[in-house]
Amino acid sequence: MQPANNNMSADTPQDTDLPGSEHDASGAEPTVEEIVELATDALHAKQYEWSVKWEWVKAETRLVRKSILVTALATLGAFMLACCCWLLLNIGIVAGLHSLLVPDLAIIGGLLLLNGFLCWVAWQTAKRALTLISLSGIAEAALGTHSKRNCDD
Repeated sequence: MQPANNNMSADTPQDTDLPGSEHDASGAEPTVEEIVELATDALHAKQYEWSVKWEWVKAETRLVRKSILVTALATLGAFMLACCCWLLLNIGIVAGLHSLLVPDLAIIGGLLLLNGFLCWVAWQTAKRALTLISLSGIAEAALGTHSKRNCDD
């Protein structure tokens, strides 16, 4: 198969002008062999296109898996660091309040209220973040559609 040439001019020989051309100037119908050959070529081209798309999907899937693993490990590391820092902060608060002769029951109650409030704030933040996360972006990419998302930020 030859690519189509859009720059045909009077100086350029056309298929009908070439000696041994399969088509004559009267525009005869293509033969069955030509039609079969063209259909086979089109089928092979479509198979190649799908194989390339499938390789792309596999590569993207591997990338997503690696991204999820890296994100999970980074989140776990950040969580462990935050827990250690928070424990050290709580120990420092307890030590400071104890050195100021604040009663133990008041220290325990104050830290319980402080930690409870901060846990509630973290829970609300996580709940709001979860509403913003969805798989619609992946579905849109797979289907080739776009929808405008409204963000409340």
